[in-house]
Amino acid sequence: MPYLKGNKVDLLIDGLATFDSIVDGIDQAREYILFQFFIIHNDELGQRIKTHLVARAKQGGAFFSLYEGVSA
Repeated sequence: MPYLKGNKVDLLIDGLATFDSIVDGIDQAREYILFQFFIIHNDELGQRIKTHLVARAKQGGAFFSLYEGVSA
């Protein structure tokens, strides 16, 4: 992947801030989403992430996901 301009870094010190940032990034994606996670749980948080990923996928663009496992 080429280096891209306009990136930023945020220090995320707790889970809520981290997942709010992830959802914000999904919602702001323009061309593609690279989603990498170790484990995805089928819980409230997992469903929140899924809802935003599905909504973005319906708007077009590429979506790539890499994960270790899904737990029920």
